[in-house]
Amino acid sequence: FKEPITVTLAKSFSEKEKEQIVDAINALDEISPNLNYTIIDSPNISIMADININKEDKLASPLALASTTLKYNDKAKITYPIYIDIDQSFSNQFANIDIEESDILSRIVKHEMMHTLGFADLYDREHFDKSIMWYSTENFDVVKDYTERDKECINKIYDDMLVSVQHPKELY
Repeated sequence: FKEPITVTLAKSFSEKEKEQIVDAINALDEISPNLNYTIIDSPNISIMADININKEDKLASPLALASTTLKYNDKAKITYPIYIDIDQSFSNQFANIDIEESDILSRIVKHEMMHTLGFADLYDREHFDKSIMWYSTENFDVVKDYTERDKECINKIYDDMLVSVQHPKELY
């Protein structure tokens, strides 16, 4: 990306939550030199940025902790703005589990930020412990951060790393 990707955080987030969200975004920013995020956090103005992170009372899916809404243009390129909505009661779903609330929000934001880069949820069991993109929270005690595989996938797409593709005829 030539210009920074701007991110706004809803005013409804507490200072502690904002700090956790910023830390999660910075973790993604550090993976690739071609990804550059600028976080806009001003209580006096309302700005629509490239990515807008909000706290919502209810999401479309009652089982979701968060959702990312994005669109593609006719060339399959993600277009802005992108919206990440985080369920206001996300921490209540983990009341009986020994996970720090900061870890929950951080993991949610990291997962949703990968959606903003075009990555999809993973459902096949072979991916359970290999990516933060696992579709549910059942792997929260296994995958706590971007995995090496996540980092490699991000770098392959956003750092112009060479990806070798074999023609089907060459496989025989």
